[in-house]
Amino acid sequence: MSDKKRIEEALDACPFPPDRKPPEKDGLSKIFNFYEVFGNWKIVGSILSAASLLLAYSLLSVPPPLVFPVSEPDTWRRSFPEYSYRLIEEKVWVPKFENQMVHEGDVLLKEEDVLVVENCTYVLNGQLLAKDNAKLILRNAELYVQEKTSWGPTDLVPGPLNMCFNNSAVFKAYNSSISYTDGFIWIGFFQHSKAYIDSSKLDNTFISGDEESTIHVSGSNVGGIEVARDTKCGIVDSKIVSLGSFSMLDEINWPLSEERVWKECRVEVWNSTLDFIHLRMKNCDATISTPLKGFYRFWNSYEYLTGERGAVFNVTLHDTNVTGYYLGLTVVSGNLRAEN
Repeated sequence: MSDKKRIEEALDACPFPPDRKPPEKDGLSKIFNFYEVFGNWKIVGSILSAASLLLAYSLLSVPPPLVFPVSEPDTWRRSFPEYSYRLIEEKVWVPKFENQMVHEGDVLLKEEDVLVVENCTYVLNGQLLAKDNAKLILRNAELYVQEKTSWGPTDLVPGPLNMCFNNSAVFKAYNSSISYTDGFIWIGFFQHSKAYIDSSKLDNTFISGDEESTIHVSGSNVGGIEVARDTKCGIVDSKIVSLGSFSMLDEINWPLSEERVWKECRVEVWNSTLDFIHLRMKNCDATISTPLKGFYRFWNSYEYLTGERGAVFNVTLHDTNVTGYYLGLTVVSGNLRAEN
């Protein structure tokens, strides 16, 4: 073998022993490697040419325009509304009279008993039942009834009533008021009992007349009046929120009694204001063609409901204004057609 071939084979052999790691490169070796790349002007020239082309393209190319909406919605320019929040204030009852009488528990008036509340605030923390010929009289006074939310079989008065008048018992209110913490207080009149309400404020009171009871209201405000069976009701110069035919007796006896009746009950209203009227009809073929809201010199429910009639809650208005926006209608075993 020639000396030249031996030198070439010696150069191809691994210069490092196989049982050792190759030595780390020193700074001088790194410089030589850097020079191997950047010392070659062909490579450097190629890189500079490519960079110049990219720079020229970026300078010559025009970026696309921004896309703007044709018209800006009005809602985008509208400012957010500011809301004010306030907690629901709990009703606080303030007595109308400095002179106050407080009765804890139920009140039972019977036989010829008479309870007169005059020139004071009478606080009743319980229920009241008047029967036989007993009387409850409010004269220039305030009756405040504590709130009741539940009834049981041992209660003096069945729910949802707070006060009840049976037999021939009488309730009279002159220039007085009945107050309740929240909601409405229910007073029921049954059999031959009577109610006389004059120049009084019973805005949170519902009066229910049933059987052969009698109700007279004059110059007063009442939250609601419901009558059934043979009850007679007269209203003069007053403001009544709701007027309708509803049997509290059937409500108490449910489900023993399934038919709510308004047999011969009648309501006469003079020079007053009603917000809502709820009419009940049975075995009728009726048509309603005009709204109920408005002022009436004379109006009768039988004439209002044209067509073949059966039994209708009998209401007559004289010089009375109906301000409500709706008419309540209950039809039993009949047909009702609304026009216009």
